[in-house]
Amino acid sequence: MLEVCENQISNEEISPGAFPNWLMTHLEKQIVDPRSLKLGGLARIMVVYPSEEARREILADLAEGGRVIDRTLHQTGESMAALLVADFRLPRVLSTDSSKLRSSVFL
Repeated sequence: MLEVCENQISNEEISPGAFPNWLMTHLEKQIVDPRSLKLGGLARIMVVYPSEEARREILADLAEGGRVIDRTLHQTGESMAALLVADFRLPRVLSTDSSKLRSSVFL
C-alpha cells in the first residue's frame, strides 16, 4: 500500500493563457470532497495567481452553483507574502499613504 504523506510540495508552472482543464477539474473535485488525503480525499492544491484579477476570475468560476471555496488555497504573490509575514510573526507593513499604497512603515 502506498504511504500517504501529509505534507508534499510540488511547484508546477502553468503556461500563460487559459487556465488548465486538469487543474480546474481537480479544484472542483477538491471543493466537493474536502476530506484530507489520509481520509481518502484528493490532494489539496494551493494556487498562486499572477494577479488579483486572475484570482477573482477563477474563484467566480469555481463558486458557480453556490459552492463553498476554501479561499486560503487561492493566493497571489502579494497575499502569499502577507500570509508568511503573519505566520512568522514579523512586523506588519502598513501604508503611510492610503491613495498610493507604495510607501510603507513597520509596526
